[in-house]
Amino acid sequence: MSEYDQLKFQSFGSGRCVLVFLHGFPLNSKSLINNFEPYFGESQQFTRVYIDLPGMGKSRNVLSDDSDQTVEMIVKLLQVLFSNRQLIVIGNSYGCYLGIGLLKSSLNISGLFLIAPMLIPDKDRRNVEHLEHALVTFREDSDEYQVFSSTNCFLTKEKFNLFKDVIDTPMRENQSRYLARFEKNSYAFVKNNIEITGDVPICIIAGLYDNIVGYKDSKKYAQQHENVNIKVINNAGHNILIDRPECVVSSFRDFLRNIPSR
Repeated sequence: MSEYDQLKFQSFGSGRCVLVFLHGFPLNSKSLINNFEPYFGESQQFTRVYIDLPGMGKSRNVLSDDSDQTVEMIVKLLQVLFSNRQLIVIGNSYGCYLGIGLLKSSLNISGLFLIAPMLIPDKDRRNVEHLEHALVTFREDSDEYQVFSSTNCFLTKEKFNLFKDVIDTPMRENQSRYLARFEKNSYAFVKNNIEITGDVPICIIAGLYDNIVGYKDSKKYAQQHENVNIKVINNAGHNILIDRPECVVSSFRDFLRNIPSR
């Protein structure tokens, strides 16, 4: 684990183009590493950087006043360590919100790949879906399973174990009064503006049964911006990386192929 200005990150590969991974709230980079590093294997084509966000993961002791400052911290890290390098940002949920915020910087960003994006910080204003289970082969009487079954479409032992490893455990480890206050008071950008300027290609992957952020807000967003494409995945909730990881990685591969080198 490396760090810059106390912000922790892990990096793999050594390619000229840098892929920047931003995880969800309040998790860490493990879920993204678990899904994407097997795809890259020993490839050196891209440099992959997985950042633990302030207050979370290995950056748990790093505090940010609001999402605007978090974006500033990420920008500073990328400017210092990867100056003038081509960047592609991959976000999950809250990480997507930050990724869109990065577009307002001077960074050389050539694409955004957004997984189950959180576009509306106010939960009461989101258009969410009703969760439907696609497959149930495992049940357990536990708090962890209750949370798992309330957000995932495929309820199997294997996916439950993965959920505990990359979502439930990080959520419990990251519990703090700081993050509770942050989510309540500082989640949104100060101007709450996620409008996109420019023509950076953006691909959104959304779950048809996402009961946390839904897919309709993302679809509306795509309709308002010509450079934004959306794929709505059937039999997937908010945790698409657990429900349908193969669909995410396949879409990601196609997305990378269409990003021109700079």
